[in-house]
Amino acid sequence: MRYGAKTDKGIMRQQNEDNFCMANLPDMPFSLFAVADGVGGHKAGEVASEIAAEVFARKYQSCHESQRKPEAVEFLRHTAQEANEEIVRQAYGSERTDMGTTLVASAVTDREIITINFGDSRAYIFSQGKLRQLTVDHTIYAEFVRSGRFTADEAKKLYGSNRITNGLGFFACPTGDVFTDPYIRGDKLMLCSDGLSGMLSFEEIRMCLSEDSDPFTLANKMVEMANAKGGRDNITVVVVQL
Repeated sequence: MRYGAKTDKGIMRQQNEDNFCMANLPDMPFSLFAVADGVGGHKAGEVASEIAAEVFARKYQSCHESQRKPEAVEFLRHTAQEANEEIVRQAYGSERTDMGTTLVASAVTDREIITINFGDSRAYIFSQGKLRQLTVDHTIYAEFVRSGRFTADEAKKLYGSNRITNGLGFFACPTGDVFTDPYIRGDKLMLCSDGLSGMLSFEEIRMCLSEDSDPFTLANKMVEMANAKGGRDNITVVVVQL
């Protein structure tokens, strides 16, 4: 397994509120990859996303050092809840009362990818020339389209349609969607914040992942492409060669 990541503040933003985590330790039943996109503005969003990434990295290290190796789904759910509690605790009574973060995290076993997501950070898999999104966006826009109340074009025009409807730091017990997907040797897993998926088309992402380059080169190229198209948000990409 090879993996690489790139994060950038983009062209339009003054600071980077994204954070990511990559961990692959021996004797663990899975490797861990995560992307968090902070919400709440300066000195808040970046704190929330940093907490989420740090909690996942710390919990993974703790499990590696202990005798008990958790199941991937159990690890993802419990660690997300722990990250949520820490964000809420640090926000309480401070100037960061509105802070929160999206999260997409994937545990890669020797056969499957188990993914949990909150908000609109995404996971994709590129397999045998085809690209597929593994996660479902939690935004007002996505909810309207899924409900059939509005078409995609109509929903985009609605004020506030890009607001997330799920995330860490906003609820006592947030519930993320969990997905389990098989993979084969040579597939690529990609996690990203909406600063990438909002700037590059599905086909542009597919074409990049089809290239025979190392994961960091691919991540760096996609960030450069997103910035070339305007870089309206922070951009984070994690690419894993399975």
